[in-house]
Amino acid sequence: MKQTLLKQLNIQNIDENKTALHQELEEMKQNLLKELNDVKNNNEDKSSLLLQQVLKEIQELRVTQNHN
Repeated sequence: MKQTLLKQLNIQNIDENKTALHQELEEMKQNLLKELNDVKNNNEDKSSLLLQQVLKEIQELRVTQNHN
């Protein structure tokens, strides 16, 4: 009887640990996805700014060439 009860408690403890671990892993996954998305958005913003700068410089070069 005592052995059966200990076995049941051990199984319950294992199940609780698995649930807690699963929850923690899911939270880590969500945090990593958010960080990845933030990095992606940041890179897109930087790329957009660089592209705008290059386009502006091209336009300035065209204006300079047209004046010569």
